[in-house]
Amino acid sequence: MARIGFLGTGEIAAVLVETLAGQGHEILVSTRNADRAQDLCERFPEVRVCANKALVAGSELVVVCLLPPVARQILGSLPFRAEQRLVSVMTDISCAELATLCAPVGSVARMIPLPTLKGGQSPLACYPDHPDIRRLFAGQALILPTPDEAALNSLFVASALLLPVLDQLDAAAHWLSGRIGGERVAEQYLIRLFGSYFDRLAQDPAPGFNTVRAELNTEGGLNQTLSKRMAEAGTPEILVEGLEILMHRLKAA
Repeated sequence: MARIGFLGTGEIAAVLVETLAGQGHEILVSTRNADRAQDLCERFPEVRVCANKALVAGSELVVVCLLPPVARQILGSLPFRAEQRLVSVMTDISCAELATLCAPVGSVARMIPLPTLKGGQSPLACYPDHPDIRRLFAGQALILPTPDEAALNSLFVASALLLPVLDQLDAAAHWLSGRIGGERVAEQYLIRLFGSYFDRLAQDPAPGFNTVRAELNTEGGLNQTLSKRMAEAGTPEILVEGLEILMHRLKAA
């Protein structure tokens, strides 16, 4: 079992703590976002709230869940040790910069956890292939180590699709609710409709996007008609342009 400290106590940190709770670890959470930290402390007996310096001094593994500007401001003042390991969930700070900010910490990795992690089906991409990540989360997620940090950044960028896709589903739900007389019914219809397709795509062997797209792409059908209208409006090009902008941002970090 490990002594694990979480610098930052936002939504992702809370999910990671909830995932690890009950496994015999000693977990320290920082005073940042005090209400959430206190809630975790009250729900899980192995969780303690403490100041950043005491957290780093008392941890074998430090998980950094800060916003990058905050991380750059505070990490250099904390008492990292050569025998410590560090895992970051931040998008805009590379392993090399983390190693400099947190010197003389001995091991640095990055990973992409999401709030769906605890269900056990979420992908957990990381670089490099880190033993702590496998040991702590292999039973809760599909661990996907990447060959290099550029590949991890690409997966970070792809993860940004979540909100735009949900925005479109939300817009469709609002449109639908006005025609069937219930927003909850509209949301549940779309959730279950898309959930059934995603479940199928996650099967082993998976049919793949192209197979399912071909099934839906009936000539003159409703799906094809709407897809063509969105293509004419430039939606695919705007999406790729946005992904490239984000990728450029991470390369520059």
